Amino acid sequence: MGQNHRGRKIIVWVVNWADAHGGIQPQILTPYLEPNTQVSVIFTTLTPSITETKSLTTNPVTELVALTFPNSLTPEEQKKLNADLIEFRAALTEKLPEGERPKSWAMAQVERPGTLEHEKSPSGQAVLHLLVVGWESVDMHKAARETEEFKRTIAPIREKAIPSVPPLGMKHVSFKKV
Repeated sequence: MGQNHRGRKIIVWVVNWADAHGGIQPQILTPYLEPNTQVSVIFTTLTPSITETKSLTTNPVTELVALTFPNSLTPEEQKKLNADLIEFRAALTEKLPEGERPKSWAMAQVERPGTLEHEKSPSGQAVLHLLVVGWESVDMHKAARETEEFKRTIAPIREKAIPSVPPLGMKHVSFKKV
């Protein structure tokens, strides 16, 4: 469980299922939430697995970013997007100077829901890719965003992306194991 650094009213709850669990009942969180709180649930298989890395609870700050793309991308465009995401990861984890790199990196395409309604998508539907990036601090992440490597490798990803679906998007979270 973690709280967003910017808006303390946002709680991020990560459940690491040991098996292919069928679902979660968000209503079990109701006693802990303010009335009329919107609960968003996504399922994904992160690579590398947070079971292997324990990164969520060892990172001082974890950046969660749900990148949103039209589901109408052609197979070639999807292949290029995947290559761009891999290049972006390599740029930050291998090419930035040692003290400026993220502490960890995991990513995945969101499995459920497979698509979301999105008015900015030509098809009206979008898919999500989740990046889970560990940083020493929010300031280190901000500094990395100013580097040429970051700017160069994020550009082709941003060209394909559409605005995030609220309340997803980018958040800095400090997690605690419960």
